[in-house]
Amino acid sequence: AHLNIGEGGVNLSNQASGRSLLVENLTGNITVEGTLRVNNQVGGAAVAGSSANFEFKAGEDTNNATATFNNDIHLGKAVNLRVDAHTAYFNGNIYLGKSTNLRVNGHSAHFKNIDASKSDNGLNTSALDFSGVTDKVNINKLTTSATNVNVKNFDIKELVVTTRVQSFGQYTIFGENIGDKSRIGVVSLQTGYSPAYSGGVTFKSGKKLVIDEIYHAPWNYFDARNVTDVEINKRILFGAPGNIAGKTGLMFNNLTLNSNASMDYGKDLDLTIQGHFTNNQGTMNLFVQDGRVATLNAGHQASMIFNNLVDSATGFYKPLIKINNAQNLTKNKEHVLVRARNIDYNLVGVQGASYDNISASNTNLQEQFKERLALYNNNNRMDICVV
Repeated sequence: AHLNIGEGGVNLSNQASGRSLLVENLTGNITVEGTLRVNNQVGGAAVAGSSANFEFKAGEDTNNATATFNNDIHLGKAVNLRVDAHTAYFNGNIYLGKSTNLRVNGHSAHFKNIDASKSDNGLNTSALDFSGVTDKVNINKLTTSATNVNVKNFDIKELVVTTRVQSFGQYTIFGENIGDKSRIGVVSLQTGYSPAYSGGVTFKSGKKLVIDEIYHAPWNYFDARNVTDVEINKRILFGAPGNIAGKTGLMFNNLTLNSNASMDYGKDLDLTIQGHFTNNQGTMNLFVQDGRVATLNAGHQASMIFNNLVDSATGFYKPLIKINNAQNLTKNKEHVLVRARNIDYNLVGVQGASYDNISASNTNLQEQFKERLALYNNNNRMDICVV
């Protein structure tokens, strides 16, 4: 039998010593149409010094049930929610207060939007504990500040990392191994308060993370150095540098710019790559400022992978590195675009078949790469490039 809780929702009368409310259906689904309330208040906080706990368990005997919440969920300070079900659906938005824990166990979990931006570091940190989800966690939009996120395999359409511009640091930690199938559509870093009171997100470990777009902002960082490989499918856009002591805005182990992706920056590049950098048929858009452009530094190797596609607008090969407003570069001065222990080049066919093995000493490939290094004077490509 299935359990349906109507528009009246669920109310927990909290006491000074704290209180828990368990809703359990051993053999069937649980559906909640209404709100969750503490002492008849939506978003009500637990009594000071205590916690209020909602717990829903669906299909514990069958391991095949769903738990569905069709309304927005507001969890006030020290109010916790735990859901155990094979599949959990949260069809409304979820808002977490300070010192709040949202925990889900099961096969998969599906969320609309989660706002965990109200929490602060220390005792007021909020936690999203999805480590008990064995398959995948899907989130449309996740907003964090001082948030502990424990999740092994996720698809987040948008991750917003904010500090609420507060005069203290706000740090988000992904504390589980994220495996090799995790994805983020858009990463949006919001401007922090100052270099001393920055924001940031850190990943504990993982094999691979695929991101479509990253938008960097000063005094906020994205630290994925403990994830072996990060791939960018569409765009990295850098804001002004943040000058955080001991950190840069974006930090990676190995970073790959995939085909048709772009990376935009000017005279400053708030970036750390401790391993390999691969430009796999993407475009590095460099914008000249104060007569110069930034140098991309890779800790180990840099690979430039290009093809024979021609840009119909210019008649030249599609560039891997595009220097905009090149007429403003300081003349008679060396401009280093990429620095690594060694740089290799590879030409691939349209179908991805390699025409030549990667070889740092292959002079022919190196010469062909130079034809993919483009200087632009305003919107017009300059047809003479001395490398």
